[in-house]
Amino acid sequence: MTGDKTIEGGDSCSEQLPQLTSVAVAGLGLIGGSLAQRLACRGMTVYGWDLSQDFYPQAVSSGIRCMPSLEDMVRADPDLLVIATPLKAIDDLLPRIKKEMNPQTTLTDVGSVKQQVLHSVEKAGLADSYVGAHPMAGNEQEGFYASSSDLMDNALWAITVADSTDYRRFLQVGQMITAYASNEFITVDAAIHDQAAALISHMPHAVSTALINRMVESPVANVAYSLSAGSWRDMTRVALTSPERTKAMIEENPQEVSSLLKTMADSLRDLSRALDQKDNRYLDQFFAFGNPYRQSQWEQRRLMNQFGQRTEPEHRTLTIDQSDWKNQLGSVSRNAQSVVSILSPSQMEIKQYPHL
Repeated sequence: MTGDKTIEGGDSCSEQLPQLTSVAVAGLGLIGGSLAQRLACRGMTVYGWDLSQDFYPQAVSSGIRCMPSLEDMVRADPDLLVIATPLKAIDDLLPRIKKEMNPQTTLTDVGSVKQQVLHSVEKAGLADSYVGAHPMAGNEQEGFYASSSDLMDNALWAITVADSTDYRRFLQVGQMITAYASNEFITVDAAIHDQAAALISHMPHAVSTALINRMVESPVANVAYSLSAGSWRDMTRVALTSPERTKAMIEENPQEVSSLLKTMADSLRDLSRALDQKDNRYLDQFFAFGNPYRQSQWEQRRLMNQFGQRTEPEHRTLTIDQSDWKNQLGSVSRNAQSVVSILSPSQMEIKQYPHL
């Protein structure tokens, strides 16, 4: 393990972006494999390791330098180390990583739940090196053979920050996302991330699974299945994910998902009551309540040009106050703005996202 890189202890006002030429990815499944391929084809040195190594020849042909062990990969001294294994494996991996990791290497991950990972990193004594991240990308498949550089196209990432998050390390993760993965990011804390992820991903996976469960047990299942078309396909696509993978994801964010499911159950129960009682006032309110979301979606479609391409929102340059960067970037994200490019430690290019 060497120590010639420089991140900590540097001048926080330096206008030079921190070094980022090599990345290591622990776990080359659907997301880890897709990210590793994307970074490799964009010129980064990418090291990879996975417990299952039967696909290594294919990974090597994609430009990934596959390593025989986790320790060998960590000892390669990458600028950035990305944990992309199942979350249940992280507690076992972190002590092994810490033993070999250069203190100047920045640690990140791609997990869909951030508070659990942050707790594990703190317990392992690696919080000062860690910056959480989560790409909003994926599909119902799994494993390296389902991975693809294209899976990350147009992905929006969440970078999660805590009191211990170092700005120079944050910039490294941001550079990986914007300069090399050609993606964008927002900045939030772990708790807000987990609330949002439960709302737009974890809870919908549970609801989608409940829909196919109702199909399976229905006495008219075969007729309904024959008649199913676009709306059923769209609402149940994520239910095609393996039960084990969906269960693991939901169990990793239990409080947020449980709370949302209770609220959803109450809402559906009230809807059922209104139908039984022919309560038209409630029915009107129920179906109109989501109009702000509908209007936002229709506005996006209106902005589509005649060639079917989305009209690019206006970009602007944001000057970063490095003494208050977490609050500043958090405010940008709450206003539905994303970072598309890091120009320097004191300037970022941002754009406006559709918002409610």
